[in-house]
Amino acid sequence: MRPHTITIATPFYDEEASLPDYFLRINELCQNLELKDWQTTLLLINDGSQDCTLDKLKKFAQSHPGTIVVTHFKNLGYGASIKTALSVACTEWIAFVDADTNYDQRLILKLVDYLDENVDIVNVSILAPGGHAGYRWQRYIISFAVSQCYKFFFPRLTKGIYTMTCGFRIYKQSIVPKIFPINDGFVATSEIMIRALKNKMMILEFPTDNAKREHGKSKMRFIKTIYDHVGFVLRVFWGQLMPPAIISEHQARIHRIFD
Repeated sequence: MRPHTITIATPFYDEEASLPDYFLRINELCQNLELKDWQTTLLLINDGSQDCTLDKLKKFAQSHPGTIVVTHFKNLGYGASIKTALSVACTEWIAFVDADTNYDQRLILKLVDYLDENVDIVNVSILAPGGHAGYRWQRYIISFAVSQCYKFFFPRLTKGIYTMTCGFRIYKQSIVPKIFPINDGFVATSEIMIRALKNKMMILEFPTDNAKREHGKSKMRFIKTIYDHVGFVLRVFWGQLMPPAIISEHQARIHRIFD
């Protein structure tokens, strides 16, 4: 039987301090996925880092077959990294997970057990029953308040969904053209969810705990992120949701700017 295929994509923006723990966890994850008959590709996206992140990613890739490093030579944003991951990966499934220690990347080993032909997205959630937030209260407030904002404005659309903002997800590759986001910032995570829900896709929420970041600092700007979410909510509410971005245009964009 042909093995299942999955790309594990991670964005990096000045994450040099997080890399030792990330590499240890991702190595363990890939080894255990192989035991479950999963064929894994690592997609490491350097989003304009100014520290030694890129050099260390390249060094890691040289000694780990099946690892691809994609570089944005200037910082494009979290959403742009999601777009790069979704546009580059060609496996059955695409897992997107951060490099820091807020979430344990090895959780993917449990998530793949829920993947089948009926599931389109697995959405990791600290807000779903059974989940718990271990990071800074400011981050929790944003996740909770923004998700509640979407539920308030779109109660029917978001019924049964607790978290709209988490970047830690697994996507079925075949749905990418319908959910490909326009936004280059953190709002892209919610934009993807809105598009998936409007297309009546099967979204499985997986409750879990997260933890305080052990290395570096968050790149999220809280006030700007809240402002951007409110603006997006209002545009969708007033029927101004544009069609999904075109995958080939993002591919051309990153090649044109960064080759």
